[in-house]
Amino acid sequence: MAFRIVATFEIVTPMFLGGAIPDAAPGTNAPPITLRPGSIKSELVFWWRALNAAQAARSAGRPDDRRWLCALHETEVDLFGGPGRSADSDRNRSRVAARQSAVHLNARWISAHPIWTAGSFLTGTGENRSNAGGERCPEAVRYLGYGALEYQAAGTVLLRQAFAPGAKFAVELLLTGRAAGRSPEVLNALKLMGLLGGLGMRKRRGWGSLNLLSLRHGAAALGRGEDTLKDDWTPPLTQDAWQERIRDLISLDPNINSTALPLTAFARGSEIRIWKEAFSNWIDAMARLGHGYQLYRAWGYKGERDTVHRVGGCEAEQNFPEEKEWFRSGNLRPAARGSYGVAAEKMPRRANLGLPLPYDSQRGMVVEAAAPFGRRASPLMFHIARIGDKCLPVATHTNNMFLPDVGRGHHAGVKIKIRNFDGKSFTPASNIITDYFIDAAINTPNSPYFDGDPAGNILTTSVP
Repeated sequence: MAFRIVATFEIVTPMFLGGAIPDAAPGTNAPPITLRPGSIKSELVFWWRALNAAQAARSAGRPDDRRWLCALHETEVDLFGGPGRSADSDRNRSRVAARQSAVHLNARWISAHPIWTAGSFLTGTGENRSNAGGERCPEAVRYLGYGALEYQAAGTVLLRQAFAPGAKFAVELLLTGRAAGRSPEVLNALKLMGLLGGLGMRKRRGWGSLNLLSLRHGAAALGRGEDTLKDDWTPPLTQDAWQERIRDLISLDPNINSTALPLTAFARGSEIRIWKEAFSNWIDAMARLGHGYQLYRAWGYKGERDTVHRVGGCEAEQNFPEEKEWFRSGNLRPAARGSYGVAAEKMPRRANLGLPLPYDSQRGMVVEAAAPFGRRASPLMFHIARIGDKCLPVATHTNNMFLPDVGRGHHAGVKIKIRNFDGKSFTPASNIITDYFIDAAINTPNSPYFDGDPAGNILTTSVP
């Protein structure tokens, strides 16, 4: 028995994904676009884990007993392939074969070309130009696109090639063997990927956001006739309908605390919040989202004629003065952190938003996770949702264990180190993200940072 799924996605925001390279004969205007199946499958597996980890932990009875992680991994290998502990060589072959079936290019492109080339310019209206000109791209958009976009005197320049917003692509999945019986799990992961997910560089900051347009599935004929696939998706056209789709897919288990899970997964304590205001295009949504996030995190810049530091034209919030003083002192030793008296066992609060946290790389002033990690992706994930003809920013915080202790065999905080200095234990505090959601900061003249109801977590806890 085999099961076929065909999902069609729309690219909502520019996607900095490997493979965005024109490959056509000279003089043609429509080069084929190559999407890497491995990148799509990795995103699918990510959301599959996020949906199924809490159930695996509950089945084991004790989330702190890591044997449930082994069981989850074995199930993942069954579905998607990968290194397993079974001697059966077939186990290491993927049972979900993802391939690109089509990329549909139509008049809804933001630009007239499906590829935005490195060195081109992004304007404030979301257009791509080969030469400078037009409305300037907002600083807040560049802030969310750090590493992919760069400010130059002529305008905002793309440092990498990107797939243009508005492009559509279809993904076909063929489930064989035991995987066919788990098709509902794969379907749910695809749906969540189309509601919250993205592909490519800076996807956790809203770039490469996806919108699921259609989903069809059914038994695969495998050459013995035509597949009979039924439609299983209609894109939500209102914010209420979008939220209902999320709640249909995610119901928080009241018996599993999210902070007990050593991977990105939904459980009690996870949050999803959506912006109150709808925007007519993706770049306005990114600009508002990025402005609030930059206000919350950044110290700001004081020009020659300014009396105060500013962020995006507004007075800077300066919510983390202890980190600024720590940085300016040129001494990152835990015992010498200035008048704010940060305790020796603590690290900068902004470390909770992802590591490494560079202050001055040339002087070795970098906060990073100790081996074997080094890095930790931000637990705060942004997405630009396409709902009807509007775009709305979305923030997801699964609120899981910041870094699991792999060396001692149980869940605890691991070492965070300051490069060139001794490592110190670090107890992360997720309240830095909660403060961002509910606008609880030291100075808030430009509040809110995230325009959502403080009680507006749209996830609900299931009945045990």
